[in-house]
Amino acid sequence: MTSGTNAHRAEIFVRVTDLFFAGASHYSADQINLFDDVIARLAAAIEPMARAQALRRDWRRWVMRRPAWFACLAFDDNIEVARPVLSTSECLNEV
Repeated sequence: MTSGTNAHRAEIFVRVTDLFFAGASHYSADQINLFDDVIARLAAAIEPMARAQALRRDWRRWVMRRPAWFACLAFDDNIEVARPVLSTSECLNEV
């Protein structure tokens, strides 16, 4: 991961998240925690626009259920990454 290109890291990010979603209902708590750690690290290692593009995928609903993913994406400096997470968060109220 550290020696690959941004595109390669983004592809790994998509594949790992797809693997998680494919079997999430069958994973143990330890396996889910491992996915949380890996996905959060990958999200931090890819370009902001790759994170934003990933959020447009079908798995945005999972981000809300995984605190590590939510924190990584909701607090992103790039508004294109943070906006979709924050705008769909049930934790925030309109003022």
